[in-house]
Amino acid sequence: MLNPKLKQGDRVVILQMNDDYGIPSGTAGTVSRVHEIFGEEQYYVDWDNGSKLAIISSSDAWTKEEDFLKRRKKNIKETDLDKMVQHKEMFKDFDVKFLVDFMKKLRESSIVNMFGSSSYLYMGKDRIYHQNYNNPTAEDNEAYDELLEMADEAQSKMITGVIKVLEKEGKEAELSNINRYLKNYSQNIWDTYVFTFR
Repeated sequence: MLNPKLKQGDRVVILQMNDDYGIPSGTAGTVSRVHEIFGEEQYYVDWDNGSKLAIISSSDAWTKEEDFLKRRKKNIKETDLDKMVQHKEMFKDFDVKFLVDFMKKLRESSIVNMFGSSSYLYMGKDRIYHQNYNNPTAEDNEAYDELLEMADEAQSKMITGVIKVLEKEGKEAELSNINRYLKNYSQNIWDTYVFTFR
């Protein structure tokens, strides 16, 4: 699970830290204090490498050490963690936690095969609704209704993230660039979802 709630004494493994002096991916540590600042969880961690840097729910990615070790025991390919590290810049520009939660809700709704479903991240409520108008799975489906409520926010977060990336790369935020980047980055978010949900 990506960014689970933590309490003092929990063991945690960092997957990505959004900090110039961040902790290397895969480093473990023990939570020493828990704070909430402006509605955002902040965990102070005594890292095994001696660092004391805190982790913040909106910008860093972590998992509990026990979950990390379970994945290792199940022989989940190293490439899965490599994908997370490869996409680490994404955490600076996108609200990955919300978008992964959106993908989980999409899976729960059962309205689509999850392979090839990354475009749902930027479709928006109206398009998802019209695409599933005659889908019997969508009828009386609470998860689907919740998905629709999240859809416009997911679309907005995807577009905002893509515009940030385009600005960093010095490219114009033209419709053709935005559409191309939406496809690429929605696939990256999907990769992250697959890693965290398995």
